[in-house]
Amino acid sequence: MPPSQLDDPSKIKRIQILAAVSWLVLYGAWSIYTSLNPDPRDQQAVMDVRYHPIATVLGALAPSIILAPLVYWVFGLALRQTFRRFIVWEYEAFRTMFWPFGQRKKSSGESGRE
Repeated sequence: MPPSQLDDPSKIKRIQILAAVSWLVLYGAWSIYTSLNPDPRDQQAVMDVRYHPIATVLGALAPSIILAPLVYWVFGLALRQTFRRFIVWEYEAFRTMFWPFGQRKKSSGESGRE
């Protein structure tokens, strides 16, 4: 993939949004499931679900909603770092493939001596 396609900000932002939404859906579904199906031996959790089901669900969803912006930011940071490293590696591979022994071409202003 050419570097211009990997470094496209709109693609990174789209992937960030998908990661944040998937975090909300998956973690939110897991937290609702665990709050609505408490361990039968946990009497306090059973009473909370029985008498305050809405508060139980909202309390279970609060951490996933609060952490969603953090997931968005960290995932975007990791994507940008990965893309940046890949682009450098791709450039080096391209350079060594077309120039002998990985040496860069000398410009017209450089002398032949080192």
